[in-house]
Amino acid sequence: MNEREILELIRNTTLQKGFILTEHASDQAAIRKMRSPDISDILLNANRVIRNDIGKYGDNIYKIKGGAKNRSLAVCIAKNGTLIITVM
Repeated sequence: MNEREILELIRNTTLQKGFILTEHASDQAAIRKMRSPDISDILLNANRVIRNDIGKYGDNIYKIKGGAKNRSLAVCIAKNGTLIITVM
């Protein structure tokens, strides 16, 4: 997939199924004073894929950047929605 397709997949999955924060992501969001609307803004309005990594279980982990404040997230597309792995 190219960058546009990845960002579209993340946006569409988030719109259809929502997102889930891991415990680590939740902790990092609190430290960085980011709330759910901020995270949603990044997921729906990302403009860049910084990196695409393969997780230890073979899943794609995308580092994305965007939203009104141009912040970053690491996300994975899961069956039940967009999984937020960390907030940067």
